[in-house]
Amino acid sequence: MKESNIVNKFSIKLKIALGFGILITLFVLEFLFSAMSLNRIDERVNGLSNYSEITAKILQVNKDISEVQRLVLVYGQTGSNSVFLKLEKLFGTMLLEIGDLQDELSGDEFDKDLLSLVSVADRYGSNLKNLKILHDEKVKQTNLLPTLIFENGLQLILKKLKAKDSREHAQGLWYGINFHFSQFLINKNYKSRKKIKNKLTLLKNLLIDLKAFDKEMAETLSELQTIFNKGIVASRNYSTLVNVIMSGDATEFTILAKRLEDTILIKLEEKKQSSEEEIAYSQNQIIITLIAFIPVIILMIYFYNMNISNALIRISDTFEKYLRNDFKDEVPGLDREDEIGTLAKAANNFKFLSFQFQVEKDKAEKLAQTKSDFLANMSHEIRTPMNGVLGMISHLRDTSLTIEQKEMLDTVTSCGDSLSMILNDILDLSKVESGKLDLEMRAINLEKLLKELRFLFGPLAAEKGLSFQCEFISEDRPEFVKGDVTRMKQILINLLSNAIKFTDKGEVSLSVETKFQNKSVAILEFTIRDTGIGIPSESMESIFDQFSQSDSSTTRRFGGTGLGLSISQKLANLMGSSIFLESKPGEGSAFSIKLELELPTQKEIDSFSIDLEKDNYLHFGGHCLVVEDNNINIKVLTKRLDKLGISYDVAVNGQEALDLADSNLHDCVLMDLQMPVLDGLSAARELRKRGFDKPIIAMTANVQQSDKEACFKAGMNDFVAKPIKKNELIAALNRNLLKRSA
Repeated sequence: MKESNIVNKFSIKLKIALGFGILITLFVLEFLFSAMSLNRIDERVNGLSNYSEITAKILQVNKDISEVQRLVLVYGQTGSNSVFLKLEKLFGTMLLEIGDLQDELSGDEFDKDLLSLVSVADRYGSNLKNLKILHDEKVKQTNLLPTLIFENGLQLILKKLKAKDSREHAQGLWYGINFHFSQFLINKNYKSRKKIKNKLTLLKNLLIDLKAFDKEMAETLSELQTIFNKGIVASRNYSTLVNVIMSGDATEFTILAKRLEDTILIKLEEKKQSSEEEIAYSQNQIIITLIAFIPVIILMIYFYNMNISNALIRISDTFEKYLRNDFKDEVPGLDREDEIGTLAKAANNFKFLSFQFQVEKDKAEKLAQTKSDFLANMSHEIRTPMNGVLGMISHLRDTSLTIEQKEMLDTVTSCGDSLSMILNDILDLSKVESGKLDLEMRAINLEKLLKELRFLFGPLAAEKGLSFQCEFISEDRPEFVKGDVTRMKQILINLLSNAIKFTDKGEVSLSVETKFQNKSVAILEFTIRDTGIGIPSESMESIFDQFSQSDSSTTRRFGGTGLGLSISQKLANLMGSSIFLESKPGEGSAFSIKLELELPTQKEIDSFSIDLEKDNYLHFGGHCLVVEDNNINIKVLTKRLDKLGISYDVAVNGQEALDLADSNLHDCVLMDLQMPVLDGLSAARELRKRGFDKPIIAMTANVQQSDKEACFKAGMNDFVAKPIKKNELIAALNRNLLKRSA
């Protein structure tokens, strides 16, 4: 344990460095040892190679001396000058090879044979110089002079002897002498030599008998005898040189070369055996060293695995548990003083912070749920009476009123719309922040969109004496794009409302610049400009923050929640864009948003046209079941249905709805959610269980996304938020009832 603690005090970097240092040292030692072994092996191999080359040279020298001796014999037979030149050249090459052997071989075992070989070669070279001289003398004495004497003697015999028989007899003897002369010189036939003497005696006696042997003839025969003796000597000298002296030297040379070869082969075998022993020794040493490496490496792996890897794995496992909010285990390795100890302390801090974060997260989730419940309740509690207020105002507007009463109604309607807008802003902000706001992508008619904005803000601008422009600035533009028209309108209405609100004189304008990115995508840039009060530079960075306004003092001239720009920016971000601002105090502001939108298909465009037609007027007249517990809302809704020509039954809670609902009688159900006895969701589920298959449309002040999802899950077909607007009610009835009739 003490050793472990001591080891744990060293840093991981130092441990790794030491481990690598040991490995590198071992590898360096192994490399040096292998290099030394390889050098020794290389020396042995080079020695083998050298001795092999020397053996080859000795064999070549031996071959060369045999070839030289053969050429000597050929030269003796032919007397060819080219053969003699080749002979000299080959002997010169052989001398060079002998010189190389002297340079490459050293040692007592080689010196004696080498010196003898050089001595024989020198002697052979000297004899080679005399070879041509003796050969020429031999040719002269055995060929040239005898031929000349023979011709002279033959002419002399023909001259001396006139009788035919005597002449033929003398010529025969003379030709016989010449023939046996050649035979003796060439073949060393001693019988021919005896026959020469006999025929010379017979020829001399014949000439004496014929009285033709005079002084001239005696001199010719004497000269022939002399030439014969000299030819014998010349032939004997040449034969002795070639067949005795040079042949003996060649034989001695071959014996010496063979002795050198045998000595070299013995050395070669010794070198081969030594090399094999060195290679085997080196292999064994390398194998032993490598085997010695294995336990060292295993120990190092074991050490790093136990000391570092396992510790990291344990800390990692602990981290995973903490990420799963399981904080029961303690962090291992807190007692270590190396990097793992630091990591363990960090993990311990992470545990503490994660635990605190989980506590705070639970609090935040409870707070968010409380906030959501509060918003839902607040929305319901405000929208329910607001539905009654705005509904009754709508019905009251259809009665006979004085001008003053109409002005009062306009004021009440404006206040109701403002209150509804504030409520919508708060709910939209909650949806965006929770990520529960989804875009509804449909075909948008751009011309219709601008027409609605002109209709909505033209009169408002005129009331303040402002010039208002709302137009396209690009001639090449698509008629339709694909997007969420409701959220796009929300952004543009918010920006235009602010522009008119903060502008006292001058103008407000909305310009739309369009261009095609490709055949299926268009880029739209909306720019809202005004000549209003402008925004100070210090306020521009925070203008899109929640509840932020350029003038937040108690004397501020303009109202509002400070949520409009924040919601608009978040909606722009949701569309993949952002709102950009340029402003100068006292000169005005410019807000712009650039949207990249797909172009809709023809089917989507046709669907837009049908929906547009549907929302303008009701295409249905039938009998509905109204389920509502609030008397004011019942009055508002039933009056609206009366004006639309739709008959109805009324149930004040979900249980009454179950008792009254009849698939054969009612074409649809307009269902509130929060009711006594039995709520709307439970009633819808029970109706579906009982086989009621007509549309059920939720009409509620609960407008959260979760409320919509709960309605659809319960079996409802559509959703209309309170306060109920006429066109939204018509659209819902058309969507559901026209589908069934189709």
